[in-house]
Amino acid sequence: MRAVGFTSALVSNLIALCPAMADWQYTKWGMTPQQVMSASKGAAVANADRSLDASDGSVKTELVAPYQAGGFQFRAGFMFGRDEKLKAVNLALQSGSCPSLLGSLTSTYGPEQSKSNTSALQIAAWWDQKHANRVNYAVIGSHCYVQYSPLSLPGQPGGL
Repeated sequence: MRAVGFTSALVSNLIALCPAMADWQYTKWGMTPQQVMSASKGAAVANADRSLDASDGSVKTELVAPYQAGGFQFRAGFMFGRDEKLKAVNLALQSGSCPSLLGSLTSTYGPEQSKSNTSALQIAAWWDQKHANRVNYAVIGSHCYVQYSPLSLPGQPGGL
């Protein structure tokens, strides 16, 4: 699976391992896997698919859960650092189209603040200062993903 290799590399490059400043849905950055399982009311379960981990070992997708929003269905992957604290949530689109998902993100966050396109990879990013989250959208082949992680702001720990 070529997309899995690209996904692992992408995960390694997109996650900002900085102190927690905000949340994603029912989670809070810095939670442990047990806390995320409890907050999900049983939706998040242990993940045995190690191909979802970052290739450099910096984060592991310890839990997965179904997630629905805006007419889209996702598989949410909860990514924890070596310290067993929640660092990012990766949403893999399961139902819906990638262009529609990008349109929804653009409606929510405005025009992309960063964009990169190659023949194999499309990336767009937003800095959601209102919720203190970095939002990354990536298309790898026919698969698309949205990743949420804490936003590192200038003057804050982990920022400039």
